Amino acid sequence: MDARSGTTAAKIEYWVDLAEYDMGTAKEKSSGLFESMPLVHREFLDVLQPMNVQARYPTHKEKVFASLTPERCSELLVKTEEVFAWIKQRLLT
Repeated sequence: MDARSGTTAAKIEYWVDLAEYDMGTAKEKSSGLFESMPLVHREFLDVLQPMNVQARYPTHKEKVFASLTPERCSELLVKTEEVFAWIKQRLLT
């Protein structure tokens, strides 16, 4: 069931799940990995972050989708893969 159209309990569970995910992200950032990340990667994450927040809320999804042309998606994917590779290298070594 879609939590946004479900019961109050389902909505609460949905928001708790999102909050737990955000807390995990915050803990990872405090581990020092984010601070040691090259500036170009941190700036790119600053570009992605608003898309993540906007995409979570149904009223903002269409705005986000409208901004994502095939070319923009390709660019975001390439940069995301670069950041992912950097993070993976740091975590596995």
